[in-house]
Amino acid sequence: MCYPCYYSPARELYSPVSKYGRRGVLNGHRNGTLPLPTTARPGTREKLAVLAERAARGERLWHPLDA
Repeated sequence: MCYPCYYSPARELYSPVSKYGRRGVLNGHRNGTLPLPTTARPGTREKLAVLAERAARGERLWHPLDA
C-alpha cells in the first residue's frame, strides 16, 4: 500500500496479512520436535535428503549437533 492509502480510513478494507506472505514448510523449523542429529555434511545430497525427511515428518529442520 502506498503511504497516503496506508494512513487513510480505507486501510481497514484490506487484510493486514497477505495470503502470499507464508511460504515453504510452515512451522517445520520452529514448533516441531527436535530430530536426531545427523553426520551428513552441509550441502550434500545426503543432508538434503535428511532435511526433506524431517520436513515430511514435521520435525525441526536443524539440530544443534548436526555436522
